Amino acid sequence: MNRHRGFTILELMTIVAITAALVTIGIPGFNTLTFNNRLTTQLNLFSSSLALARSEAVKVNQRVVVCPSDDGLTCDTTLTFDKGWLVFVDRGGTDFQVDNDGAGNPLDDPCGVTAGDDAADDCILNYVPGLTVVTMTLQTDIAANRISYNGLGSSSSAGMFVICDSRDNDNEDGDGIDDYAKAVVVSNTGRTSVRTTKIDGSAIACDPPF
Repeated sequence: MNRHRGFTILELMTIVAITAALVTIGIPGFNTLTFNNRLTTQLNLFSSSLALARSEAVKVNQRVVVCPSDDGLTCDTTLTFDKGWLVFVDRGGTDFQVDNDGAGNPLDDPCGVTAGDDAADDCILNYVPGLTVVTMTLQTDIAANRISYNGLGSSSSAGMFVICDSRDNDNEDGDGIDDYAKAVVVSNTGRTSVRTTKIDGSAIACDPPF
């Protein structure tokens, strides 16, 4: 006769205890990995926009601006960059006006046009509507709250663009240090580097002055 033996109560309790221990250990580590990946992804997205601006400025030998924008059509330096940002060629020399002919739709002014009325209009290279995670912040210590590159690839200002998430906003470990903050650091030559500390090794803060 075949006898089928199941789990005893003691064996089931042991399995439940082991599973609970594994979950307790694993979930915080998984959450940390998820948060860190999100920060890195969003920071790389912004860093790529800076790289686009610099390379295009050199390519066309004109000023290219990166500024906050929440509509993709105009710059608004009262916003923080987590609300979105705009990259455009300042062909008209009007700083932050991306529609110099007043036609009302700068998207009608393609960057490929080099003659006629549109040649004098600023043209939009890239628009990112904002960070995908609403609890993230992206701010800069650059006073003008925007950055531009000239035909040599040099930047208008040196400074940092700092990204943080809710872990630092909540100061979860109570030490007063923003442990997870990351930054894109821009030099006067226009070169960028991604850092987890300042150049002097001190901690990056999530709120100005960084």
